[in-house]
Amino acid sequence: MASTPVEYNLLDLEIEYWQAVRDKSADAALRLTDEGCLIAGASGVRRLDTQSFATMAKAPYKPVALDAADSSVWVRRGGR
Repeated sequence: MASTPVEYNLLDLEIEYWQAVRDKSADAALRLTDEGCLIAGASGVRRLDTQSFATMAKAPYKPVALDAADSSVWVRRGGR
């Protein structure tokens, strides 16, 4: 578990990101997503620019059931 301020900060950001995804809040997810993010899904892994991620995040979707694992990587840039 988190034990340093940086680890707590990362954990808070991770929770905020997945809450935005759960709430279908594209703007919040975009704010927390870096340019050139990697997406892993049922159809494989791909790199998305900000516009492509925004289009995907705002598109309607139909939930599906599958076994999956989620992963995130955080990069600190410009004090953020």
